[in-house]
Amino acid sequence: MAPATHFTPSQAHAAAAASHHPPAAAAAAATATATARLHASAPAPAAATVLCPPFLAAGSHSSAACPPVQNPIFSGPAAPWVVQPQRAAASALGPEFRRARSTKNISKRNNRGPGAQDRGGRASSAAAGRCVDKLLRVAPEDRRALGVSLSSFRGELVSPDDYCHVLRELGDRDKSAPRALEVFHAALPLVGNGSVDKGKLLTAAIGALGKMGRPDLARRAFETGIAGGYGKTVFAYSALISAYARSGLANEAMGVLESMKGAGLRPTTVTYNAVIDACGKGGVDLRFTLGYFRQMLRDGLCPDRKTFNSLLSACSRAGHLEDARAVFDEMIHLGIGRDIYTYNTFIDAICKCGNIELAMQVLLDMEAKKVKPNVVTYSTLIDGYSKLEKYDEALKLYEKMKSLGIKLDRVCYNTVLSIYVKTGKYGEIAIVRCNNFEDAALLLEQLRLLDNFVYGVAHGLLMGHQEIWSQAQSLFSQLGRMDSSTSSAFYNALTDVLWHFGQRQGAQLVVLEGVNRRVWENTWSEFCLDLHLMSCGAAQAMVHAWLLNVRSIVFAGRAMPEFLSILTGWGKHSKIAGASTLRHVIEALLNSIGAPFQVERFNIGRFVSPSAVVAAWLKESGTINILLLNDERAQHHANTSNLVTRLQGLQL
Repeated sequence: MAPATHFTPSQAHAAAAASHHPPAAAAAAATATATARLHASAPAPAAATVLCPPFLAAGSHSSAACPPVQNPIFSGPAAPWVVQPQRAAASALGPEFRRARSTKNISKRNNRGPGAQDRGGRASSAAAGRCVDKLLRVAPEDRRALGVSLSSFRGELVSPDDYCHVLRELGDRDKSAPRALEVFHAALPLVGNGSVDKGKLLTAAIGALGKMGRPDLARRAFETGIAGGYGKTVFAYSALISAYARSGLANEAMGVLESMKGAGLRPTTVTYNAVIDACGKGGVDLRFTLGYFRQMLRDGLCPDRKTFNSLLSACSRAGHLEDARAVFDEMIHLGIGRDIYTYNTFIDAICKCGNIELAMQVLLDMEAKKVKPNVVTYSTLIDGYSKLEKYDEALKLYEKMKSLGIKLDRVCYNTVLSIYVKTGKYGEIAIVRCNNFEDAALLLEQLRLLDNFVYGVAHGLLMGHQEIWSQAQSLFSQLGRMDSSTSSAFYNALTDVLWHFGQRQGAQLVVLEGVNRRVWENTWSEFCLDLHLMSCGAAQAMVHAWLLNVRSIVFAGRAMPEFLSILTGWGKHSKIAGASTLRHVIEALLNSIGAPFQVERFNIGRFVSPSAVVAAWLKESGTINILLLNDERAQHHANTSNLVTRLQGLQL
């Protein structure tokens, strides 16, 4: 039998009110029950199996696959919510923090959709939206133009909420933090002299700059507010802590909390949530993070969903599965609703421990509770299967994801692409492989839907724009931070789309860039070319580049081995042995350019030639013109003018 719950007078009143007004007071009853449990003196169950949610514990043996963390700190008598001072935490909350706060914006991959209302349910005026659009068209460094643009809406914007909306929208839609900082300074004289209105504007500016990953500029704005006499507010301090938390700067966030207390301000639930979030993202020891949670309870503050989501995230980052299960279980007992972020974080913690069966059970519970899985959910599960080398299960999940109409994001795209590379199933997905112009067109369209930056680079190279190459270099640098299989898959796909659109020079430049950055491991050597890991377009461009390099060796008079080799593979992974698409493509290419290579007698996936014969061919006067690639887009223009026109008109 469950231990009796003891209510304080204020909690009992809230529970009684709920019985008379169920629709209006359900939240109050939940708060009363939650607070009573948080301050109950009875110890919580110590066993991890008891902490496991009922839907996971019943008939499940999958948890044995993951060794439990030694002495989980969120379970048993040591759990922070077991023994607490008897205080009515709910009554201590200010009215602005009593309502539930959504955590849908915590994850960087859960983006805020267009047309959303301003925070707190306040609707902004139409003029605020037009103002944002105008500011985004002004160069970030043009301070005067930014000020003039903002002032031109002075008669239409309703102070200060519209100005706050402008800053928040810049935080959501813009990448230029200096522009947001300049707009903040330009807006200060427009909202009047009241410290309250300026304080609201300051909080919005700090939040926007934090979203942009510039806590240094957020700090600068905060110090402006302190110097101006309107920055010494709980809201400004909490916003600055959140700005540091977004960048994982835990020490700085904790320092702001201490200075806030030193200024005589009392931290709120929002403040502690931001500090706990910062500790989790900053890799602070979980027990240290727990200290802030205990301090929060001692201050009489009631944790909300954001609090537990941040604790759950800290457990996940630390790899403490049992602690994550304890936090998740406590949310159930307290009646705190679990949102998409809660489930995604919990699934991530389970997958990090390798317990994919348990993660799938959580997915089922998620669907039963009417919480719709999103791309982050499936990406996490697909990656979990991939790490266990259960590729078939991962691809089944990918197919389910597609059937539900969930679009890929960059992380999921990379994960799926990597799986197809590892399994060699290029033919089953239009995005590692293009065999013709239509496939390349499909790939380009998929890139547009997936990622505007990647699409923009591909489109610029396709059109032969020389100025796009600096952006391409930036993209290649980003690819260098990925794992080798995913990086090579991107190069393969990008080269394929260029090759089959007839942009052969661009394809060769991308291939050479890949060689210089060692994208294809063990692919390039001076006298043996291994094309196993390359797509058809990339491999053909590589053959031209490799033969040009051999030609330079010949004319330099350097010694060469007796034979030169080109390896393609013979199709041992295909359903019909020898049916290697790449082998047939390279054989056709070598024949078309007259290269004196023949299929090796005992290896049909290898083309060989005596180096003396190749040298003689390379010295012929016409060979250089054959090897130098030319732009062949004009050949496609007659049949594809409508498609190219449509692609040119797309907004990047």
